[in-house]
Amino acid sequence: MTIGDLDRMVFEWLLNALWQIGLLSVVAIAVQPLLWNVSAGFRHRYWIAASSVCVVVPVLSLAFLGLPGAVESQTFLIQATAGPAPGGPPLGHSCPVLLTFK
Repeated sequence: MTIGDLDRMVFEWLLNALWQIGLLSVVAIAVQPLLWNVSAGFRHRYWIAASSVCVVVPVLSLAFLGLPGAVESQTFLIQATAGPAPGGPPLGHSCPVLLTFK
């Protein structure tokens, strides 16, 4: 693993954490109006739980970031959508493709 790989992994994790926290916050805010008639203590526990989930989900995604299959499947997706490699067959010609997923 090179420094470039580490930088890429950290950047991917930060981007994933941003959208995960944003989505969880929007859901928590959307549920908030349903809690208008419950006690303040329950609403407080609700927001503590929602805040905790906003921390736990990105931390758990960090645990799965280093799995070998995750990097290989992302690399395959990039290669599959990038088009033919230089020196490869021209567009319009078919060639067999072996799809393997781990």
